[in-house]
Amino acid sequence: MEKKTTSHFQNCRRSVRRPARRTTKVICHGGKMGLGPNIANQILDISETGARLRVRQECVKDQEVELHLSSANHHRPIRMAGDVVWCVLTEEGDYCIGVQFRGCLPFRDVQLL
Repeated sequence: MEKKTTSHFQNCRRSVRRPARRTTKVICHGGKMGLGPNIANQILDISETGARLRVRQECVKDQEVELHLSSANHHRPIRMAGDVVWCVLTEEGDYCIGVQFRGCLPFRDVQLL
């Protein structure tokens, strides 16, 4: 029997990422309890456990952030607390971050955003 080899870099995500709809808006406050300026430029994708977005300033790993997500398809804004798990500089001069939510976003909300 032939042994299958697996890639060294496996997808370790707990839920499937979905591209955010063009109508989805995001506000991202760095710091505790949603205090601080909005650093969000754009949300790129979202899942039940996290999101990827572009921000105006560099974030550090484990930095607390609060996201406010809204869409034309969703009747009320959603507030999600999370932690930055990675941050990279983009070619455009802003930053791309990965945020892991502290709780789970219901799948129904993921579909609407």
